Amino acid sequence: MIRKWASKFRKSVSKRVVSRRREYHLPIEISFEPDRNTGSLQRPINKLSVRGETCDLSETGIGFVVSSIRLREYYLVGEGRVLTAELKLPNGRIKMQIVGQRYEQVGQHVSNTKYLVGAKIVQISEGDKDIYSSFLEKNKQKTGMLELGIDEG
Repeated sequence: MIRKWASKFRKSVSKRVVSRRREYHLPIEISFEPDRNTGSLQRPINKLSVRGETCDLSETGIGFVVSSIRLREYYLVGEGRVLTAELKLPNGRIKMQIVGQRYEQVGQHVSNTKYLVGAKIVQISEGDKDIYSSFLEKNKQKTGMLELGIDEG
């Protein structure tokens, strides 16, 4: 009996802690500057980028799909790599700093392999945050919630 009550309490708390993710499909560009560990060799460092599409958005994180999880020898997820995400919202273009938390391969065939990445928003300017929050609020009623794996019992 106590275990059941504790389980329901934990689920209730976790629902309040996790931001609601809503399904949105928008163009996104992910970029970062590679590490400059070239010793004394001086060579220009070009920004690496990949284009993709968002699959869900929330106040604290985003999910997006890209064609590659790695650009050159640098992975998008891991090592605390800070990425710059540029979103094209209907009410404006915004930039935010994100850190990939997890990824999984999606697609059924090698020629069609894509990667779903879940990332946490770590920095966003006040102006961009206003645009982003306004977009989420305006579109709140138009989409459903994604399943977070929480059992309703």
